[in-house]
Amino acid sequence: MGGGNRVDCFADVEMLDLAVGRWIRTQSMLQKRMALAAVELKGVLYATGGYDGNSYLKYVLGGFDGDSLVQSVESFDPRLGSWMPAEPMYFPRGYPAAAIVEDTMYVIGGMKDDENIAEAVEYYYEGQDWREMATVTIGKRCFMSAAAFST
Repeated sequence: MGGGNRVDCFADVEMLDLAVGRWIRTQSMLQKRMALAAVELKGVLYATGGYDGNSYLKYVLGGFDGDSLVQSVESFDPRLGSWMPAEPMYFPRGYPAAAIVEDTMYVIGGMKDDENIAEAVEYYYEGQDWREMATVTIGKRCFMSAAAFST
């Protein structure tokens, strides 16, 4: 979902249809996004944060000015077949990681709007606002992934 090619930023979404063994296009996101984090919660897909592409070329050339990070979140419910705006995160961030733990969505680290790496962890439980955790990560991180598992 989303992404970029050094010239453009995309809202496109593709999914792997295992029944036919190929990737197919599905409903595009509402907003162009690259460097986003995505998770599934209760059958709904969430796209969180990222860059909207306004300053993508500047960023690739090393002069990112912080104006194009997004804190927006959108969700795709396959039963409805469309993307909808969801509760925005507290902070804009790009290149974060996201994971679901016990029906709670966590967004971890990433780049902040001033080119600094974020230490903050935000979490969202359906029907509540985003909140920042009192604890921080072990270290500042971006360009990463996260996975949750139970033992």
